[in-house]
Amino acid sequence: MDSQVTFLVIGLIGGAIAAVIGAAAEAILVHLLEGREERRQLEIEIERERRLLEFEEAQEKERLALEQAQERAQNRDEQYEATLRYHETRGGLRGFDLAGRDLTRGNWANADLQGADLGRANLQSANLQEANLSKAVLQGADLTNARLERASLGAANLQRAKLMATNLEGAHLSFANLQRANLSFATLKGAFLIKCNLEGAHLSFANLQGASLQVADLPEADLTGTNLEGTILWGANLQGANLRSANLGEAILRGASLQDANLQGANLAAADLEGANLEGARLQGVNLAGASLRGAKLDDSSIMPERWEEIVASRPEDEPLWVRHIR
Repeated sequence: MDSQVTFLVIGLIGGAIAAVIGAAAEAILVHLLEGREERRQLEIEIERERRLLEFEEAQEKERLALEQAQERAQNRDEQYEATLRYHETRGGLRGFDLAGRDLTRGNWANADLQGADLGRANLQSANLQEANLSKAVLQGADLTNARLERASLGAANLQRAKLMATNLEGAHLSFANLQRANLSFATLKGAFLIKCNLEGAHLSFANLQGASLQVADLPEADLTGTNLEGTILWGANLQGANLRSANLGEAILRGASLQDANLQGANLAAADLEGANLEGARLQGVNLAGASLRGAKLDDSSIMPERWEEIVASRPEDEPLWVRHIR
């Protein structure tokens, strides 16, 4: 009997101990799970805060960038207003310092900017029609797509200026310095470029129809595909110039220097080349129909069109050198 009671007591005690151990283990497990969940929530909160901070920083950068852009625009507007007020109250902007300024799409039509400093200025798409820019400094300025019809640019410094697709129809550029300037696709119809320095200038596919370039300097200039129909190039220096596929129909090239020039595929129909220097020029595929070459200088290094000798030999002795029907 006593042994049965002992076993019963021992069983009860063992069950109690097991229950206590089980409860403790369960409590420990719950604590561990709660701690893990807290850490996970904490990590989520930290990540959320980090992303929020990044978003706020990005927003702040955008806000600052927008404010700066608005400030620049406001400054530019104030600059325009100031220069226009100056123009209105003092009758001109002569000698005004606008070097390096952003004057994009500005309206400077009829403005008097004689001698003004516009070096490295951004004048893209600006309106400078009939403006007076004589003796102005435009070195390195960007005048892409600008309007300069009938503008006065006499003796202006346009070295290395960008004038791509710029409209200079009827403009006065005599004695201007356009050395290494880019005038590709520009319109210079009827423009005056007498004694102009265009050394190494890029004039490919530009329109210079009827322009005046007497005694102009164009050595090493790129005139590929340029329209020079009826252009006056009397006494011009085109030594080493690239005139490949250029249109020089009815152009006046009397006394012009075309030494070592590339005239391959050019149209020189009815052109006046009397006294011109063509020594070393490349004339393959040139159209010389009706052109006058009386007194022109040619040597063995000149690469002449096909049938050249035949045409020269067939002309009457008393007839000046007029070239006809060259194919």
